[in-house]
Amino acid sequence: MPDHVAAKGKRWTVALLLSAFIPALTYYPAFALAGTFAKPSALLPQGITNQIMVWAIINALITLALMSFAPKRRGRAGIVAQSVVIAIATVVIGYAALWLADLAFKIDFRFWIVALKLMSGKQFLIFLIYLVPLTAFFVVALHVLHRNFSTMGTGRGALYLTNILALTLGFIALLVLQYGTLWISGKLFNPLPDPGFVPLSTIVAIQFVPLLAICAVIATFTWRRTGSSLPGALICGLFVTWYVVAGTATQVAF
Repeated sequence: MPDHVAAKGKRWTVALLLSAFIPALTYYPAFALAGTFAKPSALLPQGITNQIMVWAIINALITLALMSFAPKRRGRAGIVAQSVVIAIATVVIGYAALWLADLAFKIDFRFWIVALKLMSGKQFLIFLIYLVPLTAFFVVALHVLHRNFSTMGTGRGALYLTNILALTLGFIALLVLQYGTLWISGKLFNPLPDPGFVPLSTIVAIQFVPLLAICAVIATFTWRRTGSSLPGALICGLFVTWYVVAGTATQVAF
């Protein structure tokens, strides 16, 4: 397994703040942009999924632009095929477990506001459309996440907590700000001139916290066992795309 270094001191703090808060700061602008330029269509039939996709693409591009500032480290070569097999096998097993639960008990997998559902045939085709951009986001984001924070010398609990906070802290702060403002003033804070999409987008943002925390756990678990960000990124891409597509309304006939 390659030797790993991570950010230290002020560089670690800056990396954590950027990792946590850039996704939250771009959240409403990305959703507004998608609402204008990526409306539901025959090719991209789910409005909310389009907004998440645009947010993911914007943050992947920002992360790519900042990647050169992350600590350099030796990567593992020749693991793409193995990573693909690991990711597909993991998600297929999870999907089979959900199918069996539905067959035996007529239930899906739910925790709090997170509900993982089976896909219909049409939803599976829609899943294939959104899979590439959402997976690309995780490949880039988790690669930089591990370069900044993950070393085998870091304690297990500390590494899991750091990666969870790096992915969720900004959205936690966003939700505290929004619902704190709602509690004080009786309405949400509207950061853009057109506030019409803010209430629904804020509800969607709640799901980002548990979903990104789950992704941080998956990414950290797989990295500790493989020394690579790729298996976890592919699993997260498959899992999140499945979750979003299966749980989102389709506005255009497909």
